[in-house]
Amino acid sequence: MVLSVALSAAPRLQLEKLSTADAPDDVCACIVRDAGKVVFFLDAESDHPVVRLDGKKLALDKGKSTKPADRPKVGDRFFEEYSAGDIAFRLDHTLTFVCPPDDESCEVAKFASTLTVKSGPATRVYKNLKSACGC
Repeated sequence: MVLSVALSAAPRLQLEKLSTADAPDDVCACIVRDAGKVVFFLDAESDHPVVRLDGKKLALDKGKSTKPADRPKVGDRFFEEYSAGDIAFRLDHTLTFVCPPDDESCEVAKFASTLTVKSGPATRVYKNLKSACGC
């Protein structure tokens, strides 16, 4: 007797570069870059960021956040959580740049970020990411 068992491969949790169509550069948005590639995109007019994970484009649902509501300052830390089905995403940010209070034309904030992706027992952590929100 031969017993055959099909094992499903564990997810790689590999973030992939978003296309220009998925992450246009002519809108107000928050983006996360890994080695210069846009891997997370949130249009300012949407509540659903987009990522490409293991070859699939995913629209994420927003979860918890500790993003400061008032005037943030360099060095502030906060996190944002998102999900897509059973896949959880957590962005941990440290603010590295804010606009000077007297510069009304400046509309950007920059962060050093870490993105943790979890699916079941699998976890992958992306460190040294560069993030920015603005127009």
